[in-house]
Amino acid sequence: MVHYQGVTDNDPILGGGQYVDEHGTGNEIFNFLPIDAFCFGDAQSSHGGNINLGRIDPHHHDQGFVEHATVFWCARRPDTNATVIIGWYEDATVFSGYDDNRARTDVQYRIKASANNAFLLKPQFRIFSVPMAQGGNCGIGQSNVRYLDQEICEDMSRELISYKKTAEKVSSNFIDISDQDDTTATNRTGRGYGQSNPECEKKAIEVTKNHYAAMGYSVKSVEDLNHGWDLEASKDENTLRIEVKGLSNDTVNITLTPNEYRAFASDQADGYALFIVTNCTTGEPQKYICEKYGDDWIITHVNTDQKYNIVINEIASASISLVGPV
Repeated sequence: MVHYQGVTDNDPILGGGQYVDEHGTGNEIFNFLPIDAFCFGDAQSSHGGNINLGRIDPHHHDQGFVEHATVFWCARRPDTNATVIIGWYEDATVFSGYDDNRARTDVQYRIKASANNAFLLKPQFRIFSVPMAQGGNCGIGQSNVRYLDQEICEDMSRELISYKKTAEKVSSNFIDISDQDDTTATNRTGRGYGQSNPECEKKAIEVTKNHYAAMGYSVKSVEDLNHGWDLEASKDENTLRIEVKGLSNDTVNITLTPNEYRAFASDQADGYALFIVTNCTTGEPQKYICEKYGDDWIITHVNTDQKYNIVINEIASASISLVGPV
């Protein structure tokens, strides 16, 4: 999810595993919803069992909870399928299991922290990958809870703490969870990771074709060829390669696939344009063109001719497959 403040039309669950497939929900959907100045989080341990508090604090676990813990929350990115850190609780209280007397009015929880100590990364900054457990590494296994008390986890523990400290230096890396109408992390379609929205895409392609046709270009679609752009617009002897992105609201925040980004960032990008259409499904569509000027990329709001600088956050990923014996 983007906000983890309950399922809405704007923030559906993407993925989620067997339980979510069967029930359509889970306690985790409220992990970053402030209530009475606290956040109440949950994650299913192995087969619904208790959290092993002795592995978090071996000296102060007999009372059924431990305090002053740092809890990192993970989820699978829907665009890369990698398990990544999406946020964390600092100075949290972790309970071994559920207690009906301790339940919130709407959901049970195992972890509690001050809302001021709950940090939810914007989707584009959810890039710290947590491996799956195999070969004795420090990864996520069958249980959704990973303890960092083993020697094999020392490196990951250090990396997580360093990552956390670095991220917290820049407040704009995080969603303001106190503002439940926050729109800075996504276009409020629940697709902050660049997930496709067929209705928006269809509308954006139509608007883009009409825009270039009105300027005398002959426009053809190359969406199915996987070049890294959707349209080619030709006029005289010039051909533009145009990647189109459609957003349902008015926030310009998009993700490029590796193939699209290669076209965007290549040495041949002078003939490339990134055309963004906002308000695709609501109100009057707004058109933006991102083009290269010298060594810089500038976005121009076509409707007003206002120009904007952009910020590019590169996200590294990899796909590894067996191709044959050595």
